[in-house]
Amino acid sequence: MVDTVSIVLSAVVSVAVSLASVEYRIRRSRSIQQDDEVSEWYADAASYANKVQSTWETKFERPYEENQFTSFDEVQREMNLFQTQLTNHAAEANGVEVDEDVVDVVEETAEACRSVYEIRTHMNVLPEFEEQGRTAKQQAAELEEKALEKLSEA
Repeated sequence: MVDTVSIVLSAVVSVAVSLASVEYRIRRSRSIQQDDEVSEWYADAASYANKVQSTWETKFERPYEENQFTSFDEVQREMNLFQTQLTNHAAEANGVEVDEDVVDVVEETAEACRSVYEIRTHMNVLPEFEEQGRTAKQQAAELEEKALEKLSEA
């Protein structure tokens, strides 16, 4: 009788240890996967920010400084695309544990890009266009800085 009880107890303990081990591996795997998702989210945010800055510089600032023709429509199309991408990226943060301050900066950068897109082009639009574009570029620089900072912490 004692042998049967000890065998059953041994089997129960073995199953319990096995289940605990499986549970630990699952949780660890989820944690690693979540860390990867967080890092990827921050990297994507920094990438979008860099693209906003680069586009503003190459499609507006440099041509304007060199007295070349600048197509407001082309810049606005790009900014509209970035606005959409950034808005979607901010929405993706709901499924990932990222810093809300960075999500706020993503949304502010999207709004700044939207402001550039929504400007009605006319004869005297240049000062407003330039100001809104600079604001978008500054927001993007702030986003890139914060995202890279969080990425280095992750």
